[in-house]
Amino acid sequence: MKIASPILPDSSFESQLDGFAESLAVDPDASPQSLLKRFPQCREQINQLVHASKSVDSSARLWDIPLPRQTDSHRMPDRIGRYRIVDRLGSGGMGNVYPARFSEGPSKDHASSVPKDCALKVIRPDLPQSKFVARFRKEQQFLRQARHRCLVKFIDAGSTKDNVPFLAMEWVQGTTIDSHCQDHAVSLGAMLDLLIDVCDGVAALHRQGILHRDLKPANILVHRRGKNFRPKIIDFGLAKRSDGQETLAASSSWSTHLLGTPHYMSPEQAALRCDRIGVRSDVFSLGILLYELLTGTTPLADQLSSGLSLHERLAMIRQQPPAALANDLHHSNLTSLYPIDSLALLTLDQICRKATQTDPNERYAGANAFANALRSFRSRIPVTPT
Repeated sequence: MKIASPILPDSSFESQLDGFAESLAVDPDASPQSLLKRFPQCREQINQLVHASKSVDSSARLWDIPLPRQTDSHRMPDRIGRYRIVDRLGSGGMGNVYPARFSEGPSKDHASSVPKDCALKVIRPDLPQSKFVARFRKEQQFLRQARHRCLVKFIDAGSTKDNVPFLAMEWVQGTTIDSHCQDHAVSLGAMLDLLIDVCDGVAALHRQGILHRDLKPANILVHRRGKNFRPKIIDFGLAKRSDGQETLAASSSWSTHLLGTPHYMSPEQAALRCDRIGVRSDVFSLGILLYELLTGTTPLADQLSSGLSLHERLAMIRQQPPAALANDLHHSNLTSLYPIDSLALLTLDQICRKATQTDPNERYAGANAFANALRSFRSRIPVTPT
């Protein structure tokens, strides 16, 4: 169901409707009365948006559920299913991750390939299970499908004795890609090699019909493999299908939930428009990642860290210009990290700008095209955006 675009009674209607959509993202019961009173001739559009809000799968709403801060009162379990818990590795918005070890034989379909140690993810015990189980099971499904050397490997899935789903995956012992580059003082070429590998992993996801939607340094770990370092993309908690088969908000081009990380979020994600989110949305996040690895910051870091409202932050993300390295050197450490000549800087600037265009149609067509541009620069071949 698409919201029609009639002749508007006021040029501010579109922004008002956007603002109301954002209100619904925070409070699904937000009243449309003030908007209806101001724009009575647009009642059908407003009611369609309210209807879309009611039809959204509540298990997918993450930002409208107040997540309690996890406390030590939630004791680490000794066992989950057939796994013995070793320690707590980390905790995110939706789940806890534990280093774990098999204490019984694994499920038959994975018996020949399961490693001894793994990372076990389970929904946090202090969260309302009904709100998160459906999304967690989607993450299980996506991880099963993911096949690439730069994607974290699926190992096993099941449920606890209390019927809470868990996910066993490869335990990646490494650091985030930004920390790795800083701690090891990697060369520009080595950094680009890592990012090209990340792009190849994202391209593999896209070929399998999956959008990641939350690409950022925290979800890309770099580990040592032999004499080399290799990135691994982790955390498929916000992933969705790219082929239109997703049931989430399927009845509308409008979404009433906000998923992603603002500093890396594409304008179309911030606009809450499901019909515009696609592979080029992940390309945008990859472009922001390139910018951050080169400069040590993100384009909107200062603005998004200030005391802005949700509406103001979303508006800023929607309206941000392409990330421009050449214009932003005054606040970056690019030239000190990677001494490069002006021609090379302009080429990187060209690549970064194209990946982060506001209009998705003006970006690289996919992660492969972005990776090829980086490879072209890496080999000192002039880059021509296509």
